Amino acid sequence: MRDRSAELRTRCAVLIDEKFADPRLDARMLAALLGVSRRHLDRAHQGHDSVGDVLARRRLESVADLISTRRAPSLLAAATLSGFSSYETFRRQRHLFTTAA
Repeated sequence: MRDRSAELRTRCAVLIDEKFADPRLDARMLAALLGVSRRHLDRAHQGHDSVGDVLARRRLESVADLISTRRAPSLLAAATLSGFSSYETFRRQRHLFTTAA
């Protein structure tokens, strides 16, 4: 079971890297794209970062990259290009991950 869970987490991470900029992408969509139930995907992530956390971190990395390389004219543009559905969502996620670190 562990090998299958690790394989599923890897496949999920690859999909996140490919599709993180789509603001509709969430754990349900990832599960559907992977051909598993949401519950199965969540179980595969037990003891590891949740699917939502992996997705949020990837989007935050993208924002940081876009800003540091000046490929986005503003923080709002970088957040939008990185798949955040709103600036407020970006701000909330950034706060969660910067206070947790």
